[in-house]
Amino acid sequence: MQITEQAIDHLIETMDTSPEGINQFWRNFESSIPELTYYILNVDQSILTEAEYGQMVFAAMVVIEAFQSVEGEANFKEASEKISKIEDQNWSVLDTQKGDFREKLNIFFKDYPEEDLLAFVEDILIDDEASGMTPVGREVIFIKLKSVIDFLF
Repeated sequence: MQITEQAIDHLIETMDTSPEGINQFWRNFESSIPELTYYILNVDQSILTEAEYGQMVFAAMVVIEAFQSVEGEANFKEASEKISKIEDQNWSVLDTQKGDFREKLNIFFKDYPEEDLLAFVEDILIDDEASGMTPVGREVIFIKLKSVIDFLF
């Protein structure tokens, strides 16, 4: 089932994005899928700025909530091994692409079943002076979240 843009917008409107709400979300999620939580939250702090990390955590929450809204709770075995393979494949594809950030991402959208969810991730990473996103941070966050979407859906 494809997650629509309207469903994503609704999730964002209803999520508790207070610091307490975010912490509670990750505690709950970690108890059901600790390996995936570790994968998402464990990023070398020298790669992402604090703002980028916050954006990634927020976007990951939206992706997970979207998944749970259609699939319910899930318990994945061997999550870290599977998601590492997915991430390696995504990096291989990205590394072969030419152009600016958006042009490089075009290949990921071709016939992608969760296009709106992937577009949501892309949208939070768009080059905007106010966003504070670095070129490296954009790529790291996109690949990490695309890998999570690929893994979950």
